[in-house]
Amino acid sequence: MTVNEKIRVYLKEHGIMQTAVARATGINIKTFNYLINGKSEMSVDRMVAICKFLNVPVSFFLDDESKNLTTNG
Repeated sequence: MTVNEKIRVYLKEHGIMQTAVARATGINIKTFNYLINGKSEMSVDRMVAICKFLNVPVSFFLDDESKNLTTNG
């Protein structure tokens, strides 16, 4: 699963709206949609901002071993 797919699944599983993430991170909603749908390449800065908002480490979405996208705690 790609990083953008992992983020998309995480948002869906946790009931988090794309618009909420986009607003909180300062990413235009259309751009955010392109990012998580793989139509645009995600920069490190945007990845960090998204992870900060979601309160997960960047490695959470980069880890190939991660099959379960739910967090502990």
